[in-house]
Amino acid sequence: MLENDILSRARSLALGGAEALFKDLNPLVGYEDGVLSLDKSLCSGEDGAFHLGGRGLLLMPSAFVWPRLSTILDAPWQPTLAYTPRGVANLWTNQPPPTGHALELLLGKGRAEVLLSLEPPSSTLEIARRLGLAASGVSEHLTVLRQAGLVESQRRGRFVYYRLSGTGLALLELMHAHGQGRADLEWTGEIERVGA
Repeated sequence: MLENDILSRARSLALGGAEALFKDLNPLVGYEDGVLSLDKSLCSGEDGAFHLGGRGLLLMPSAFVWPRLSTILDAPWQPTLAYTPRGVANLWTNQPPPTGHALELLLGKGRAEVLLSLEPPSSTLEIARRLGLAASGVSEHLTVLRQAGLVESQRRGRFVYYRLSGTGLALLELMHAHGQGRADLEWTGEIERVGA
């Protein structure tokens, strides 16, 4: 989960700059015209202002700061902003995400569950644990979904992570638009289009 969040934010920074990086970090954080704004409760000083003085800012995803943020701003430590990473809600649950009936008819229950479990991008073992399925079965589903162009895989060291492809995202958006997708998700940018 932490690695996925770091990679996603690095991609946002590379493709859209600092504004894209901080856009959805937390409602207490804003970024405009080269100035990072934090809620006064996060800053030291009487006016709520803090100047980094060229020391940089370390962004640190943490499952233990939800729903707020935590800061370390005082010298001699590296200025740090700890925030809640994407996917933290899935950390303490083993419940499979609900599927849409039409998606189950189209793909089968197992493949529909696997497809819907790919936010955040996950390894075969993570998906198997989340859904309560055998890793071998999840691997078979992922192979078929990848061959169909609905998911993409990316190797990171010893692990292979799977995420929705543009086609997979488009399918889920279409199902949602026609009232057949998951009612608990809004497909309005939570998942980035890859290669778009």
